[in-house]
Amino acid sequence: MYFIIKFDILPGKMNETDTYINKELVPYWTSHKEVRSVQVFEDTFIGWPERMLMIEIDDLTALQQVLASGGTRHMKEQLISYATDIQTQVVDRVFKGPTA
Repeated sequence: MYFIIKFDILPGKMNETDTYINKELVPYWTSHKEVRSVQVFEDTFIGWPERMLMIEIDDLTALQQVLASGGTRHMKEQLISYATDIQTQVVDRVFKGPTA
C-alpha cells in the first residue's frame, strides 16, 4: 500500500523545500517501523515545480496511526510553509506486471 503526497512548491522555495524533504520529511516517515520505503519524485514536464512522495506502508491501520500522531501534524504544518496545492492519495497494488 502507498500513501502519496503530491504538492507544488511555493515560488522561491525550491531549495528550502528539497532540503526540508531530504533532512526532515523523509527521515520522519522512515523512522516508523510500518513504513517500508519512501521515494521522492519531481514533475519533469514544463510547468510549476512539483514533488511527489510515495510512502510504502504496511496497511491502512498503520497509516492511520502515523497520521494521527503529533509528529505528523507538526510535519504537515512545516510542509504548508513550503508548498501549495497539497494532495494526498492512498493506493494499493492490484497486480504486478512483468519487469523489463
